[in-house]
Amino acid sequence: MNMKKLGGGWQHEVFDMGNGRVYKKFRSPLNRFFHIYFNSEVPFYRINKESKRMVLEVTRSFAILKENKISPELIGNPELLPNFDYIQDKVIPLQKVLNQYDTPKAKEIVDDFIVLNKKMLQLGFIDLSFKIAVNFGLTIDGRIILTDIGEIVTDPQRIIRQRKVRDWHSDYVSDQIRNLEVRRYYQDQMDLHFGL
Repeated sequence: MNMKKLGGGWQHEVFDMGNGRVYKKFRSPLNRFFHIYFNSEVPFYRINKESKRMVLEVTRSFAILKENKISPELIGNPELLPNFDYIQDKVIPLQKVLNQYDTPKAKEIVDDFIVLNKKMLQLGFIDLSFKIAVNFGLTIDGRIILTDIGEIVTDPQRIIRQRKVRDWHSDYVSDQIRNLEVRRYYQDQMDLHFGL
């Protein structure tokens, strides 16, 4: 693969295609094992279980996406490929945006994130953990989109459960927002609009 690696998430490694799009390659079993081992607090004996959960989540998500009921512009106009790889519009991750903008502007990003997630919820889907900093990005024209399409949830009962759990208060969701005032604002707005 002759593309510049930009980074990677839980399921995929991300490569710049040089044309305003990125290639997201699903991690191999060995790659997943080491990524979980070095980048999480999952106990060693549970790594294989977590790796299988990752495959199950991306399998469900791709099945949902193949039904073509989700507006492509909300999720970066993905092109689904074999083996859970996909091509998507290149964005600036919200983690970078939230940590570079001043507090008032970062709060506006949170407001836009809330609007997007309300729209997604009305359409019947959510990102598994509402992970603002790493699962969403800012497009070249200033729109927020969902960039991690490997953990899409459409089951109504599961959506209710996720809203009750309020993962947005957990460290693994919110600690990427370094500005504590913005972090609290994100959590408060999520409680107000999505908490059950």
